[in-house]
Amino acid sequence: MKRRKVVEHIILLRAKPNISDAEEKDMLDYLYTSQYQMRGILAVSLGRIEDPNSDNFTHAVFMRFQQKQDIAEFQSNAYYSKVVDEHVKPVSYGSVSVDFESEVEDDIIPLFRRGEVWPWPKSIDTVLSFFFFFSFFGNRKKKKNVAGF
Repeated sequence: MKRRKVVEHIILLRAKPNISDAEEKDMLDYLYTSQYQMRGILAVSLGRIEDPNSDNFTHAVFMRFQQKQDIAEFQSNAYYSKVVDEHVKPVSYGSVSVDFESEVEDDIIPLFRRGEVWPWPKSIDTVLSFFFFFSFFGNRKKKKNVAGF
């Protein structure tokens, strides 16, 4: 099996003790959906750390990037900076992050492709016409006339 290198990005967060459920959900939602705002992110997984730990980390974020350049662009992205400033920093008091390169099976990339990289038709009218035609004519049942034909 052919393998390819990817860059893994892990963030450990310390949420403030008085964080509400709504603030926690907001923070996690914004971090998760950042993958849809920029290219190069293959996967995001995040959530609350269940077991107490000596460093008081409360949440973990895992991101997988296609290449080193993608993580550099991600970290300097204006959208991500805004997410951190408006939805992470107000409800947390510290974080630690680490990046490392790893290898995965090469066929994993198509599992995480976003719509913008798929070959879309040049005209949406063609697609809509196609679906309209088959939804109208494809499902029509033949009616029998009075004679039963």
